[in-house]
Amino acid sequence: MTRKFTIKCQMSENQIESDVSRYFGFLNAFLGTTRRLMAGNETKTGSDKTISHRGKIFYVQYKSPTGLQSVHSVPLTKSKDTDDLQAVRRFRHENKLRDEPYSLCFPLRKPSKPSNPLQHNVLLGYEQPPATRAFYLAPTMLYQSEYNLS
Repeated sequence: MTRKFTIKCQMSENQIESDVSRYFGFLNAFLGTTRRLMAGNETKTGSDKTISHRGKIFYVQYKSPTGLQSVHSVPLTKSKDTDDLQAVRRFRHENKLRDEPYSLCFPLRKPSKPSNPLQHNVLLGYEQPPATRAFYLAPTMLYQSEYNLS
């Protein structure tokens, strides 16, 4: 359900992943390297892809951001006080964080079973510098035209 204070990103996680793969192809041709994005085991590692480079492994999870309108543009409502996205907007407003014309976030998935840990906690377990790094990769824009220009 789309809420009136959210802005849907025009790029899907799959599109972002494809664009990163294309970028790696460009880098490989330009630098004469053979870095490859390998399929990650999302259930085990929390990652969509892995990259091996100089003995290190990078675990990557792609995310498509959600835009949140400023509370000045779309006021908070009492009926949605328990909504997680409303809580983000409220926090940003109360702490005087920049949110004009909008702010970005990405909701994290809930576990499929009560005993399964959240995906971001699984991914965080692979953040063990310097041997392994784990991170989310998400664009900082919502619109395809702006994304293409960057």
